[in-house]
Amino acid sequence: MRRSHRFSSFAQVATISAVVVGLTLPVALAPSQAAAPPNAPAALGDKALSALAAAAKDPMRLRQTGTKVARVHVTWKATRKTTKYLVQAFADIRLKKLITEKRTKKSDAWIGGGDIEENQKLWIRVTTIDRPKKFKSAKIKVYTGTRAPAQPTGVSVRATSPSSIMASWNAASRATGYTVQIAPTPNAAPVVSQHVDAPATAHEITGLVPASYGLGNEFFVTVKADRMKREFATSRPVPASMPFPTPLSAPAFNVAVASYNVLGANYDDALGRSFWDRVGLLGQRIADMGAEIVAVQEAAWTLKQGYRERPVQALASAAGMTLALEPGSNLGCAVTSNHVLYNANVFALETCGEDNLTINPAYPCTATWVVLKHLASGQPMFVVSAHFTVGSGLNELRLAETNLLVSLMA
Repeated sequence: MRRSHRFSSFAQVATISAVVVGLTLPVALAPSQAAAPPNAPAALGDKALSALAAAAKDPMRLRQTGTKVARVHVTWKATRKTTKYLVQAFADIRLKKLITEKRTKKSDAWIGGGDIEENQKLWIRVTTIDRPKKFKSAKIKVYTGTRAPAQPTGVSVRATSPSSIMASWNAASRATGYTVQIAPTPNAAPVVSQHVDAPATAHEITGLVPASYGLGNEFFVTVKADRMKREFATSRPVPASMPFPTPLSAPAFNVAVASYNVLGANYDDALGRSFWDRVGLLGQRIADMGAEIVAVQEAAWTLKQGYRERPVQALASAAGMTLALEPGSNLGCAVTSNHVLYNANVFALETCGEDNLTINPAYPCTATWVVLKHLASGQPMFVVSAHFTVGSGLNELRLAETNLLVSLMA
């Protein structure tokens, strides 16, 4: 497969929207509910019916009505002729693992202390104990309260790239996690929120394009501490900004760029020719394109037994082009089979690297990127060579890999 284009610049943004639709199912009525006698009172509303159904299942109307650290408060409807209740806290739904219990003459009680911990899931059972012939009992699931974390302090923000910021802060006592938030103004709702577990005291947000979130040159960052994601404390907002982009008046230049999948060195082509039999032809085809930059795929870097040399280096030599290597070394920009060739009379290599695009471990995927400097204008050129997963029924995987690459490029 061969693709060649001449261009100055190109950008494309894709937006995917999702719509959630709620369905309401019909409810079958019992015969006694299906028809009302003449002059009957108006039908009860849904809430009233739900309340009656709940009361029928739970005549004691047991409810959780309060929460404190490692404690819960429950109330219930007093039972006639009952003067004492047994309130028990269990660690399991089958009520086999009793943690603590208490007796009370009231119709409410606080349960906690001892072995009960904060944010613990409990099952509370209340039973009448002075009417042995007519026991009544009810149970509910509850969660105990948690301690509040301290407010994060010492928040600072610095730009690490034109699309990344690093937020750091002092550890907040009792915090089990932190959320870094970005808002357009000090008191506005956040438009970016990313969570990190304690004990981390720094977090980098990448792929940040302020304009896409409605942010100006200056925006505000806060760090929210949480304890078990139940209690929160938020820092004061800190102003931040991104480096200014390259001015639009930067000198322009024209460049021919091509992409070529050369079929891996382990494969013979349809005519039975090995890579080494056709590398000269491949090089001539690339030279005939007249491109100053060529992204190649399936041109392996790894030197294996039976190979005369590294396949991608043999391809670059046959094409009369320069293979992008790590500056100041003989190492490839990538150890996979995605690489970039360039005309050293037109461009100089600035830096390069490799990104992992693997979404499904069964289908490894990477992208190789390089930054070249146009010698005549001094302007940078960012080039990426990627080979997405191919195969029947894998379009969703290819789309996910593409979206990941776009975010990494941003």
